[in-house]
Amino acid sequence: MNLLIKNTGQYLTNKNVYKEYLASRNKKDFRGKHRTELSLYEASRDYLKEHAPKEKAADGQVKFRTPSIKSLRAEKEKLTALKNQQYEDFSFVRAKYRELQTVANNVNQMLNLEHPIQKDLQQERQSEASQKNKSSQQKETGQSL
Repeated sequence: MNLLIKNTGQYLTNKNVYKEYLASRNKKDFRGKHRTELSLYEASRDYLKEHAPKEKAADGQVKFRTPSIKSLRAEKEKLTALKNQQYEDFSFVRAKYRELQTVANNVNQMLNLEHPIQKDLQQERQSEASQKNKSSQQKETGQSL
């Protein structure tokens, strides 16, 4: 949205310079003097051709419609408000989820239950520890011989 606002502003700002360029007799000299403005205009025009709303002209060609800065800013504010509301909802649900996780962990501790994933991790750790003990015992017996 920010890029659309930026490019619309650049397009509208430099449109008159581009019209002067088209009307000038010495285009090479005019382009040399106004290279920055013409480059900004052309880049903005290309961006808007790709991203701006399209409409069909009377001759059948599809052209982009230059949105107004005011309408773009209003849409941006609306989208920002929606994003903020959704983030608040997400934060609330995440906090509830964490609270429920804590309650579930507390209940499991009180009932002396373990979570299946925790059981698997403990079994893996125990098997790794027993393998380390075996390998260290083998090294010790191999060294003493």
